[in-house]
Formats: sequence, structure tokens, C-alpha cells
Amino acid sequence: MRIVITRREAPPRWFEISIRFVSILIALLVMAVAFWAYGVNPLVAYKKLLWDSFTTKHGFSETVVTMIPLLLSGIGLSIAFKAQFWNIGAEGQLLLGAIAATGVALRFPDTPAYLMIPLMFFVGFLAGAAWGLIPAFLRARLQVNEVISTLMMNYIADRLLLYLVSGPWSVAEVIGQVAYAGFYQTNLLPEHLWLPVLGGTRIHWPTLLIAFVSLIGAYLIMTKT
Repeated sequence: MRIVITRREAPPRWFEISIRFVSILIALLVMAVAFWAYGVNPLVAYKKLLWDSFTTKHGFSETVVTMIPLLLSGIGLSIAFKAQFWNIGAEGQLLLGAIAATGVALRFPDTPAYLMIPLMFFVGFLAGAAWGLIPAFLRARLQVNEVISTLMMNYIADRLLLYLVSGPWSVAEVIGQVAYAGFYQTNLLPEHLWLPVLGGTRIHWPTLLIAFVSLIGAYLIMTKT
């Protein structure tokens, strides 16, 4: 018997859409079982979840707040996946960026906002990229599987964050601050370093703008170059 190896053809569009639909359906069914186990009607829970998230000002704004870091992480992952580098470490890279940006702000709290805020963005981007460079180097030089290395580095980043927040950066005083019992926290950043928000919400419009510009840029890179 003769065996012929040929390149796999691209699946039809309807198949790709069906896979996504079935995946979402399975996830909803699994969560429905969890709701049912806790004595909650899954239909009522899903109705409230979807309705409040998109039809009320507070719900929609909080959905956007949650979307921004996920969108930025997804954009970075899409470029890596396009290059067939299976980066599973977006969480750790995001945490390292947040750690670096926060560290700069805590170290130099009196720096004017017009200097510090761009510096925080730059340092955050640089730290996240550097954290992702480690598994990339291991893959290129030592053939270390990037799925394992990027995944494991998420836990290192998480432990580093916990160490900083519960140790060197632990809140020194809670006067005038909101203290959450049982949760570690740092001192608040100086108010002049807070990003502006859209009126009446927690949506930071600079990061929202960066996310959409990055989305367009990533699309052009992956489709036009």
C-alpha cells in the first residue's frame, strides 16, 4: 500500500464558524451545570449576566473595563500565534508590565504626570516584552517548548506580584484609603498619575484608545505585510 502525504487543505468557512459556535455552547453547558449545582437557575443567571452586561450603563462600562486588558493581550497573542509561536504566557507578561509601571510610579511619586504617565506605559510595555523574550530565547537557542515555558512563567510572575504587594510594596498606612480586609494592597498612586476616565465610569479612555489603535495596527501587519 502506497502512502501519500499531502498538505492539509484549509477547512471550509462554515466549519470554522461551527467549531466556534459549538465551543461556546459547550462552555455555557458546563457553566450551567455549575450554576445548577449551587442551586441557581442557569437560564435566570445567563439572562441577568447578558442583560446587565450590555443594557445598563454600569454593566456595559464594567464590561469594557474588563475587555481592555483582554483585548490588548489578545492582540499580542494573535501576532505570536501567526508566527507559530504558541505563547501561553500573556497573563505573566501583563503582570510584569503592571509591576514595572507601578514600581516606577511608587518610586518617583512626585514626577509630573506629563512625564510619568508616558514613562509608565513605556516601562510596562518594555517589561512585558522582556518577560516574553525569555521563553523566546529558550525556544530559539535550546529548543525548550514555549507552551510549557510561557505557562510556567505565569506562576513566577504571579508569585512575584504577591511578594511585592504583601512585602516591599505593602500599604504603609490606610488613613484616607479604602482598606479591604484580607486583601493585600499597595499605597494608592498619587492622584495626578491616575488616568482620565469617561464620565461616570471606570473606563480609562487612553488605554481604550491604545487598544483600538493596536487592533488596527495588528490587522494591517497580519494582512497587508
